[in-house]
Amino acid sequence: MWLGKMTKVKLPKWSLNLIKKLKQLYGNPRFSKALSIISVIYPLTLLYLSRKEILKLEWSSFLRVFLLSLLIYYISMSLQNIVWSLIIDGKFTRFLSNSQVYFQTVLMKKLPGGVWHWLGRSSIYEVDFPDENRAVSKSNFIEWLILILTGLVGYLFTISPYLGVISFFFTVAITTWLLRRNEESLIKPLRLAVSIVILYLICWLAGGQILYWLLTEVQTTALVTFKTSFAIWCLSSAISMLLFIFPSGALIRDFSLAALMTNQIELSKVSLVILQVRVIFLAADLFWSFLSLQFLKLKKVRNTPKAN
Repeated sequence: MWLGKMTKVKLPKWSLNLIKKLKQLYGNPRFSKALSIISVIYPLTLLYLSRKEILKLEWSSFLRVFLLSLLIYYISMSLQNIVWSLIIDGKFTRFLSNSQVYFQTVLMKKLPGGVWHWLGRSSIYEVDFPDENRAVSKSNFIEWLILILTGLVGYLFTISPYLGVISFFFTVAITTWLLRRNEESLIKPLRLAVSIVILYLICWLAGGQILYWLLTEVQTTALVTFKTSFAIWCLSSAISMLLFIFPSGALIRDFSLAALMTNQIELSKVSLVILQVRVIFLAADLFWSFLSLQFLKLKKVRNTPKAN
């Protein structure tokens, strides 16, 4: 396995200790109950703040944006699935198995604290491939770190092309180091690193495009550029990913979006956009993960040799 032989990169002890403490925290019934209450109150608050804009919403136009966003989201999800397989194996020999794990754990990202997403993956691999649990933990960490770095690369490109190029090569260098095995030359991990960084940047562009559509839909009287939308998306999402393992991590992106967008549009419209993002992303995760898992199940059945 790609990461099984990698000794240069070890999972930081702080991450293991943090995950352990968070598991204990989530095991507290009072804490779990409080999170459940917040998960209900928060969307209702968004509905209340954006109630006037919801009444003004042209549903036929929003439906078009909704369907286009679902399509763009699937492209991003598919690319991230490809990257996951590249990170954990360095090739596509177990692409179908890795894809099944990826789509099975997609909805775990919606649970408070991204630790459940990591633990879900580890649990599945532990059953199917018992000797590779540490490699999965490393892969989770690498995926998380590179997603944050590529988000910052995208944001820096909107500030200055020079900063963007410098941060791009820096991220490629970090990714190469993370993926390299001791006995291996730099060529293969470098090629993988460039591919992974480019694919993740495309994913960030997809998120920026969805936000751009939603912003232009609610703010028809002012010109909202794609560059601005992309910058807002990259920065807010990178910040939320940095804190995604904490219970409040799921709300960080919304608060960051609100802070960055209030300079562009009114608070009620900001609340509506944030609500739309949540609805689109949840619907996309449910629909595409279910559809993908059914396709993979069908593919597995067809590839299984029939008994004579």
